[in-house]
Amino acid sequence: MDKINNEIGSTIPVVSMVDEIKPPPQSSTSSKIAIPLVINGKECSKMEQKNGSNSVETDEERRLREEQEIAERNELSMIRMLVRHNQQIGIVGNMNIFKPSAEDERKKQVPDISSGSISDGLGSISVAGSIASSDEAFFHQYQREDLRRTVSMVSWGSGPAQTQVMTKRYKLITSAVLWFCYYSLALNDYIFGPTFNDLSLILGVSFDRIAYFVVYRQLAYTFGSLGGIAFDYVNRQLFLIALLLLSGASLMVTPYVPDVGWLFLIAVVNGFAAGACDVGFHVWILEMFQNGGGPLLQALHFSFGLGIASAPLISAQFLDESEGCSASVNDEIILSDYEIQHRRQTLFIPYLITGLIVSAGGIILLGLYLYKSYIPPQERKLPASFDQQMPKQLTRSEKIELWKRSLPSFYIISIIILGSVMLWSYYGLEVTFFQFLAQFSNAVPLPIHGSMSANLEAATGSAYAIGGLLAIWASFQIHPENMIYLNFILMNIGNYILLKCSETSLPWFWVGNIVIGFGFSSCYATAYTFLEHQINVTNVIGSIFLFAGGAGTAIFPILLAEICSKPLYLIYLSIFCSNLALLLFVVMHFITKIRQRQVKLIQDRLMKNPAMLVKIKQRTLSQLSYAPQ
Repeated sequence: MDKINNEIGSTIPVVSMVDEIKPPPQSSTSSKIAIPLVINGKECSKMEQKNGSNSVETDEERRLREEQEIAERNELSMIRMLVRHNQQIGIVGNMNIFKPSAEDERKKQVPDISSGSISDGLGSISVAGSIASSDEAFFHQYQREDLRRTVSMVSWGSGPAQTQVMTKRYKLITSAVLWFCYYSLALNDYIFGPTFNDLSLILGVSFDRIAYFVVYRQLAYTFGSLGGIAFDYVNRQLFLIALLLLSGASLMVTPYVPDVGWLFLIAVVNGFAAGACDVGFHVWILEMFQNGGGPLLQALHFSFGLGIASAPLISAQFLDESEGCSASVNDEIILSDYEIQHRRQTLFIPYLITGLIVSAGGIILLGLYLYKSYIPPQERKLPASFDQQMPKQLTRSEKIELWKRSLPSFYIISIIILGSVMLWSYYGLEVTFFQFLAQFSNAVPLPIHGSMSANLEAATGSAYAIGGLLAIWASFQIHPENMIYLNFILMNIGNYILLKCSETSLPWFWVGNIVIGFGFSSCYATAYTFLEHQINVTNVIGSIFLFAGGAGTAIFPILLAEICSKPLYLIYLSIFCSNLALLLFVVMHFITKIRQRQVKLIQDRLMKNPAMLVKIKQRTLSQLSYAPQ
């Protein structure tokens, strides 16, 4: 091995990065060549300290300096990474694994190697020394062309289209803002359910008709989720700000709608905005943290659980205590104008509080935009399951190139279809269950009505939030598929308890709902993480998943329009949807296991045949020779 290393040192030219300006080396007969790299007239080095400057640095100057330092370090890291690739390719070539083609043999008869300077547009590459043999000339020619690709890539990468450099501090601040916005989105989604009885009395319509509010809202939510496609063409941050402010305004006017038609119009506007916000928040988190976004996604749904628990608590003390769900169906109740006005004013308070919180989310997001606007990364993501199985000798760009060539389209289509139908079944159930939980508790023959039903919904939402908090820790310790199986087990336990005790035992009725809340807690976030580990979840694919889930939330409420007279329909729906989603996940898990075995075969072939690694490096570097359009 020492002999090989000595041969490498004497035959393979090594491109070294220098941090200080040094005089060029003297020409000698040695075969070792020093190639100092200069970019834009400056060597790639750490940012020099300001000379003789004793003035106090402002916050803006410090921020600009830090961004410049980060950009320079990233450029330096990029160049060093590809220089290491050059060395690896040279080592493989020295071991006679890389064989030049006939065309390469013709080229090396007239190698363009000489002392002097070669201009590459971004700076100059100084070449000194001499070549001892034709093989050495070929490998030096290959490295010089390779380095020219590196300089080309840095040239277009540092221009106006460069991806934004995001510090850890900026990512954490952005995540905290998104968590608050998602908390406000949960309030926006679940403030309506506990107030349906009051709205039916104010508008003088039956609950059966009010229940179609959920249908219209979730139908609009479904099409709003397709708004995620627009994030590829418009500024996502500004779009989300406008949607949150629109949602807040729609909440504030809800108690004063003159008739049920205007109420349904608010349902459409509010639902569309919520659907677009939902997909925007999910894709934003996954973009920022790439394959490490699983715990952050769990934290996002923990904040959503806090919103589910808070919404009924905000409205509980303002709800009417005299009538339950069944009363609004069986009895014809006509309120006087004074009573209607009084109930509108009372109901306006929780809707005003919720609307202000949702609007505050939009204002905070606007502040983040003014502080530093977010620019989505342009590089393509790599699924974690593939990334972890590939040899460490390959860089991210090379793994992406191999992934694109080895990934069958049938696999992607299968995962998208199965994942969409699974989310249609599960997510439709989750949203519908929480929307109708208050009416379900009022309809069962147990002493529950008014604020008590809101408290029950708050308890179930609290279980959802606590489960989401535990899932943040569990996501570091447990594989996503195992967490999903645990979620479905808890759902089925809760369904069994409710099926047996929903008409006989009040304590067990509470226990069953709380267990279901724990089952719901991390299922959606973990399923999203699992899908993101298998395929690249873009804005378009994320919109497809949420569109499928939203379709379930629009269809299932139609089946529960008569929940006041047939409360067990909710339990039957929960049993059917949870087990259908479980079955689909088992099939999807089986397909991903087959794919993992295929990737393992690719890994074994690469490790046994290093020449394949060289070909991948050549192909990837050749693509970097051209700036992306």
